[in-house]
Amino acid sequence: AATPAPTDAPATSTIAELVTAGNDFSILLAALKAAGLVDVVADASASLTVFAPTNSAFLILARTLGYTGKANADKAFAFVVAALTKLGNGDPVPLLKKILLYHVLPKKAVAATIVGKGPLTSVEGSQLKVLKNLEVVDLAPAVVNAKIIKPDIMASNGVVHLVNRVLLPLPICPAGAAAYCKARGAMLN
Repeated sequence: AATPAPTDAPATSTIAELVTAGNDFSILLAALKAAGLVDVVADASASLTVFAPTNSAFLILARTLGYTGKANADKAFAFVVAALTKLGNGDPVPLLKKILLYHVLPKKAVAATIVGKGPLTSVEGSQLKVLKNLEVVDLAPAVVNAKIIKPDIMASNGVVHLVNRVLLPLPICPAGAAAYCKARGAMLN
């Protein structure tokens, strides 16, 4: 798909407003609210880059963690929260915050400035890397990497790149891959 050329008109919506208005971001919005992070992407004075996972990206994460239900945003998110609760010893919020902040870079970076460049440090503190094929390499080696499916959506406080999977700042084991993950020392079996 061709990348549209940026226009000269300034973007007027914040990243939070783009997420709130988008039909494909209801799970991301619910996650931001649950983690108390809406203000981070609503800050008009910020200059951020957000890798925004679509609803289907969260459904893929839920399925990776063992969800077998229908493609329902609310149920998939509830399953992810339950898995994070298990991983977080009863409290899903710290892990949810860690995962969401891993999707944010502390500066505005259009795709041309990050694709194929060195590792990037997220607001969460861990590194990720965007390959030339737009694949985003995270810290979960047992899980298929995300890909930027729509780059350079401009906001008044930064830029959004849509991704087709949730980025993971920690190793998480897909359901059914226990042997692989055990060999790699992953967290969830």
